[in-house]
Amino acid sequence: MKRTAIVLLSAGICLGGYAQSGTDVKINDLNVPTSPAFVLMEQSPASIEKPTNPKALSISLLNLLQGGAVEFTPYWFKDRPAYTFSDYFNRKTPVFETLAFSAAAFKKDSASFVAGGFRTQLFRLYSPRLRHDVDSARQAIIGLLTNDPDKLDLDAIAAAKTRLAALKAKTTFDIELAAAYLG
Repeated sequence: MKRTAIVLLSAGICLGGYAQSGTDVKINDLNVPTSPAFVLMEQSPASIEKPTNPKALSISLLNLLQGGAVEFTPYWFKDRPAYTFSDYFNRKTPVFETLAFSAAAFKKDSASFVAGGFRTQLFRLYSPRLRHDVDSARQAIIGLLTNDPDKLDLDAIAAAKTRLAALKAKTTFDIELAAAYLG
């Protein structure tokens, strides 16, 4: 039986959206894969189940036995009403919040393959300029909200939310870890 294991550690510094190095390296080339288990299989599952609670996870894992893929982040299985955007943005070591597990199973010829993996963000840091831009985008969303449903501009809120999500994804410095096993 062929067994393969992979461990990736990625550290990136991004200033103004560009990698700082002596060669032409795209910043996306430095990213840890989204689902390490699927990278080892060299296959793209048609659909990846992403359960949001333990009950859905157990069903997804049963379905996995028949072939398929699942990815989940246990930290978010529990409601966290006190967890705010500021908590997320100010956390420099979001290991548990970003810890995601992936698993996949498939059959090829007469063999069955199973892969499992995880990924997490060990450390992240935002520049003061990016912090300012994120805070401005957050304040723009707050300014668009109203209690009068007739005055809500859903398109403007959606656009502001998209801008905030894009800004939030741009870290100035981050260290990520991923590992996977195929057997």
